Amino acid sequence: MEEGKDVVKKGIDKVNLTGNGFTGILKDIQLMKEQTNEMNVIIDQVNQQSINMTGKIEDVAVIAEQASSSIQTISASAEEQNASMEGISSSVSLLNNLAQSLSGELQEFKVN
Repeated sequence: MEEGKDVVKKGIDKVNLTGNGFTGILKDIQLMKEQTNEMNVIIDQVNQQSINMTGKIEDVAVIAEQASSSIQTISASAEEQNASMEGISSSVSLLNNLAQSLSGELQEFKVN
C-alpha cells in the first residue's frame, strides 16, 4: 500500500510539474501576444507614414512637372525675345547705314 501511495505522490508531483510547465508556456504565449499587438500598432503607424510620404512625393512630382513646364515656357519666351532683339539690332544697323548714307548725300548737296 505504501508503494502505491509513493507512486500516486510521484504522479501528483509530475502532474503539478507539468501544470507549472503549461502555466509558464501560457505566460509566454500571453507575452508573445502582447508583443505581437505592439508590433502591429507600430507596423500600422509605419504604414500610415508610408502612405503620407507617398502622397507628399506625388505632390512634389506634380509641382516639379509644373515647374518644368513653366521653365520650358520661359525658355521659349526668352528665345523669342532674343530673336526679336536680333531683328531690332539688324534694323538699327540698317537704319544707321541709311542715316550715314543720307548724311553723306546731304554733305554733297551742301557742297555743290
